[in-house]
This record gives sequence, C-alpha cells and structure tokens, in this order.
Amino acid sequence: MIRKLLFSFGMFSLAASAGATVFTIKEGSHYSTPRMIRLFSGTRMDLSVQFDDSAFYQFTGSASGDQGDTNKLYGFSDCFDSHTENSARFGWRDLGGKIEIRAFTHKDGRFSSVPIKTIEPNHIYAASISLSPDRRSYLYEFDGTQVSMERGCDQDRAQGYHLQPYFGGNQVAPHEVRIRVNSSGALAPVFADFPYSNPMTGSGFKMRVQAFDSVAFFVRIYDSFGNRVWESSKENLGGNFKGDMSFQVDTFLSPGTYYVVPFGITEEGEVLRAGTNINASSEAYRLMVFR
Repeated sequence: MIRKLLFSFGMFSLAASAGATVFTIKEGSHYSTPRMIRLFSGTRMDLSVQFDDSAFYQFTGSASGDQGDTNKLYGFSDCFDSHTENSARFGWRDLGGKIEIRAFTHKDGRFSSVPIKTIEPNHIYAASISLSPDRRSYLYEFDGTQVSMERGCDQDRAQGYHLQPYFGGNQVAPHEVRIRVNSSGALAPVFADFPYSNPMTGSGFKMRVQAFDSVAFFVRIYDSFGNRVWESSKENLGGNFKGDMSFQVDTFLSPGTYYVVPFGITEEGEVLRAGTNINASSEAYRLMVFR
C-alpha cells in the first residue's frame, strides 16, 4: 500500500491546494522559499505547475544579453551526484511575453537546455520527468509535449534530491516571482513521526512508527548540506506494527541542525522514503543537536 504525503504550505496570492507549495523568489534573489531538503528515489517525478503574471520580466541595458538565460523550475539531482554534475529539471524564461518551458539537464558536469513549449500564466499544467526504458535518457513531458535528453548514468533508479525553483542565469529576480508546484512520488508503506517536541536526548531519539505492509524500516541523518552522516540498522516490521522505536546514534554529531529521514525497504526490494507528519518540513524532520 503506497501512501502519498501531503505537504504543508502557507497563504499566498496564488490559488493553492493540499499537496502544493507556492515557491517565492524575492526581488534581488536567486533562491526560492521555503527552502527544504527533500530526497528523491524513483524512475519518475510527476508535477503540476502554475505561474502567475510575476513570471514576466524584461532586462534592459547591460543585462539585456541575459534575457535568454534559463531559470530553473523543478526537478531532481541524479546518479548520487550533486545537481551540477548530474540532474534533470524543467526550466523557464520570459520569451517575448510568453512563458517558455525548457528541459534543462546536467550530464557529467555539463549543462544543456532545449525548448519544450510556451504556456500561459494562471493555468495549471501537468508535467513529468521519467527515465527511459534503457535508463540512459530523461523523458521530459509538459502538457502533452515530450522531449528526450541524455542521462549521465544508467542506474535503474534516479537517486538524489529535489531541486526547487531558482531564478537565473546570471541575473537575480527583478521583482518577486511566485510559482505553484505540486510534486508527488511513491512512498514506502510505513509512516513515521516524532512524538516529542525535543526529539534528541543525548545521543538518542525516538520515532512513532506505523507499518501498513511488511517493510524493513530504518532512518538516515543528514547534515545541513545534505551529506549523510549516520544510518540506523534495519528493523523488519510486519504490516500490523504500531509503536515507538528508539535509535542510538553511534557516531559523533557536532552541535548544529540535522535532518532525520525515515526509509522503508519493501518486499520487492525497493528503498523508498517513509511518509511523515504533514506538519514536518517536507519529508525530513529537523533535528537540533546541543552539547
């Protein structure tokens, strides 16, 4: 039984529904908020996307040469690499008063981009990035139009992290830009939650876990840069398991912010993220370590 995780979001000027996040790029910035660490493992990422009129901009003067640069929309890193080495994501730009959607790929450290189609603001569009049957290409599909680009590895599944909206190119956002994105993906048949407000006590923490099918459950801890610093042993759970599980971290964690991400290995051998509380930071729990 695969369950979808609904992501929490705030109040924004764009219409939003459960499962959607409205990303905001502030004037003068490249990066969008909210910023989240979200891992990705799978053969396909499904999206729905909506722009509003803030997607339009016109550079003048010395910046006019950057009008054709591709802004980043959404996608994932791949091949267990950073996104600047191997990744697949949609891009977009203002093309003469139209929003042009592009496929944007990093392959072995080099990026390339090809157009897909132009779209209108204030419409919701379905999109996806999937691996080709031979796993050597990405298949980008946006509103029924598909293009293919070469991939940097041929692993059976894409393995990496979500890549959220980013303005640029070289230029920062000339005004506030808002983009609504709903991403979904398969989750392991297990739900995990922190039952306590302060989850870290010494070198240990507890999680409240419920399994819906037989699954091998474990957790990983990542630092604030997305590096894995610890992984628990795997615990086989039956489909009727419900209760607290204790974990002892047998490696030193210096003071700072970490992220606890629960996983499950299904009976078919797939390693998938576990579902988490919808009020948590996406698919990871923030863990504060004090000494």
